[in-house]
Parts: sequence; structure tokens; C-alpha cells
Amino acid sequence: MTKERITHAAIKRNDGIISTGKSHFDIILKCPKDSCKGEKVKQGFLTNKNRFVGRKEAAQIAYNVKQIRNKKKELLSEHIWSDNNFKYNSIKGFY
Repeated sequence: MTKERITHAAIKRNDGIISTGKSHFDIILKCPKDSCKGEKVKQGFLTNKNRFVGRKEAAQIAYNVKQIRNKKKELLSEHIWSDNNFKYNSIKGFY
């Protein structure tokens, strides 16, 4: 059985669509006007199980599968690609 891991930074937009990318900043730059602003918007991550998870749960998942070296309270996309030199592909995600 494949262990769950983080594949993409993700934002659940105010229109209900989940946008993904290497970082939340990159996603915001590509979002249609105002769809990444407001109270309904949630920043998190997408997993290889196609689940949207918040920053706290994502930190635990990433630590459990050694995507990050040190335990974090909340995950930032930079933790994944800077800690372990993970590369990013828009289809595969972090690898």
C-alpha cells in the first residue's frame, strides 16, 4: 500500500475549485481575479490520495514520509522543496 504524501501546494478557491502549484504564491499569481481572496479561501496541500489537507495535517504527512527533515507545526511549500531538494512537475507534483 502506498503511503500518503504531499504532491502539490493547493488553494481551495472561493468558487470551490482547488488550484495547485509548486507554492501558494505561484497559485495566487495564476488565480482568476479575486477567486483566491476572501473568507472561503483555504490554503493547504493536495496528497497523492487526491485529498485536500490543511497546513497542520500536511506537516504531519510530510514528516511521516520524510518529505521534510524536521517536524513542523504547519507546512509551507518551501519546506518540501528547500529541505530535500525536491523537484516539482505540474503533473506529478513534488518528487
